[in-house]
Amino acid sequence: MRLSKQLYQNKLQIPCDLEEIEIYKLLQIAGFVDFPYSGFPQFMPLGQKIINEICRIVRTKAERFGFSEVYLPLVQHRHFLEQSGRLKQFEREIFFLAQNNSSYMLSPTNEEFFLNITLKGVSSYKQFPIRLFQIADKFRDIQRPRGLMRSKQFMMCDMCSIDSTRSSLQDSVDRFERTVQAVFKELDLKTHRLQKNNGEYVDYMIICSDGETKVVVNSDDSYTYSDHDKSKPADLRASSLAMYFLFQVPDYVRECVLNRLRLSDLFMGTYGFGIQRCLHGIVQQHIDKLGINFPKSIRPFNVSIIPVDPREEAQISSAVELYEIFLREGLNPVLDDRLNLMMREKASYSDFLGVPIKVFIGKSEVNDQKLTIKSRGDPFGQKVDRDDFINHFWNYAK
Repeated sequence: MRLSKQLYQNKLQIPCDLEEIEIYKLLQIAGFVDFPYSGFPQFMPLGQKIINEICRIVRTKAERFGFSEVYLPLVQHRHFLEQSGRLKQFEREIFFLAQNNSSYMLSPTNEEFFLNITLKGVSSYKQFPIRLFQIADKFRDIQRPRGLMRSKQFMMCDMCSIDSTRSSLQDSVDRFERTVQAVFKELDLKTHRLQKNNGEYVDYMIICSDGETKVVVNSDDSYTYSDHDKSKPADLRASSLAMYFLFQVPDYVRECVLNRLRLSDLFMGTYGFGIQRCLHGIVQQHIDKLGINFPKSIRPFNVSIIPVDPREEAQISSAVELYEIFLREGLNPVLDDRLNLMMREKASYSDFLGVPIKVFIGKSEVNDQKLTIKSRGDPFGQKVDRDDFINHFWNYAK
């Protein structure tokens, strides 16, 4: 990515009081996301780059544990929620289409749709269990939207399992639990597992000041929902990054499937990851004195190339050449060739983005075929041979 070609480049700022700024405001300041109107995030290239990596990790782990990806329409007919009896549950938050399409809505939830494609696609009991997922936007007209944790349009990985026995359902739940563990390990996210209804509803939560759920801190430092013990006041607020619950299969589905396939019962688990919620959680848990020290798995860039004076032809040419070499090698570089910024400001912005190593190219570096490199937060750095740095990049960027 060349920063001189990016939108809003002059708005990018490095705040002094990082740990005091609300996460969604920090993401706006840093150029990851913006909100053209309340509740609807627009991800800029920096933010979308990380969202794509989170999706890649979730997709890889879901497939590894036996879930197959589909893509469902973002517009649903109201009869799906009417048939299951859940239309009233969501009606106040549904975005219905207008005029001649008033029976259609922007998708608020997908359990019924997953059941529908299963009804149409299953021809034998031997096909069970069915385990599916999709990564797409959902829409709910929630009140008081706030940042990425509470938005009207939000990206989710929706997952489901449709099982013919309770033991198979438990296996599906176990697979999702392992998916959660694998995803959060790679994202370096620390979550708390909370459950209710005898384990039929489970959240994987982070403590979050603007969270939607009140929680109680127990004597053993574990957490429970505040409604479990009304004698205790809620200590903190939390937000869910992933969840699952056991969905009651509607009678009309049971009658259709059980008779046709000669099954004795049918069970459904519904699971999910909040993709943009994960981004919020990662930023919250990885802020340090320099900025956002992203986990290696989703780090936006591995190396930052900074020409000391981008107006000097020799310096910018050398920087662009190095940038293109790194692109070809898949080293994920960023070239900060913006004008009207001091070198110190560019270096600070690189550190703010969590880039582990900076490369400076000035007049002496061009003349000597050297590069000055500095690790994140290192004020001194060292001069190295240009070709050696290119050939042995990962020895320097540990």
